[in-house]
Amino acid sequence: MDAIPMPAPRKLILFFSLLLPLSPLSTPLAFSQDWLNSLSPKSPGPFPPPPNDRSTYVLGWSVFKVGEAALHFSRPQPHKLRLLSEIHTRGTVRALFQLDAESLSETLAQGLRPLSIHQSEAYSDETLLSKLQFDSHGVSQQRHAEQRPAPKPKRFNFDPLFSPQAALLWLRSQKLQPGEVHRLVVYASSAPYLLDARVTDDTPPGNARIRVPIHLTALNEQLQPVKYRKFRSACLWFSNNTRRDLVRVEADVFIGKVWAQRTPSPNAE
Repeated sequence: MDAIPMPAPRKLILFFSLLLPLSPLSTPLAFSQDWLNSLSPKSPGPFPPPPNDRSTYVLGWSVFKVGEAALHFSRPQPHKLRLLSEIHTRGTVRALFQLDAESLSETLAQGLRPLSIHQSEAYSDETLLSKLQFDSHGVSQQRHAEQRPAPKPKRFNFDPLFSPQAALLWLRSQKLQPGEVHRLVVYASSAPYLLDARVTDDTPPGNARIRVPIHLTALNEQLQPVKYRKFRSACLWFSNNTRRDLVRVEADVFIGKVWAQRTPSPNAE
């Protein structure tokens, strides 16, 4: 897929889903192993999981709109949280780069521990399938073209380990006061990474949004931090109310800025 001359939609899709299968460089960073002792505690913060909700987002690259996303958050069982996301390229971009992606993730309501992710990415020439199954020791992962047999599951053991959606739920559950720092190990589509989030202290009191810059560092099988080749930085914005909606996402990648903006909802506070 790297030969396609329109990379923006795919990278935006994967970033917005907080699934970032970007290729790391093989050279480890000069990074102290003390990072293992600086991880945030497993326990979620005081904000409860969001209510059942449907939301839509406009997806963009620089000043251009390239697609749309729909998110459906639900609680099918008392102990289980579910997030269904559907993403499609639109307009002129779709004529050049067709992509229809769907991701279904489930998370334990108690403790916000990840359970599973099933994802499909339908391009004009192939469909890619991903399956992640989490347990108390780590994750088993499979990723393959729909036309091919599923490979032997790839195993990654680490605890505590978050899925991208569980990490998002965990972050929004925190108080998110200015200066707060959170560090999690997250397993995305096919690789783990270290997520550092720092709540900015430059937000005026009473502001309607909470700004949370994030930095991602890839991890190899030896848990050594390595550089991402194409990812630079990112930022999340949450609504500053009891809902803690994800209002906006931005990422600075090798092709420039990609973003996702939530469209107004009639039931938003």
